[in-house]
Amino acid sequence: MFPIASPIRRALLVLALSVRSRDRRRHHGTQ
Repeated sequence: MFPIASPIRRALLVLALSVRSRDRRRHHGTQ
């Protein structure tokens, strides 16, 4: 695989985690 795929994959993982965290917060009802 390309070397650029590594950072991209990492960014995607971080983004997914961020979205998950945000969704959880929204579900909680905190702002």
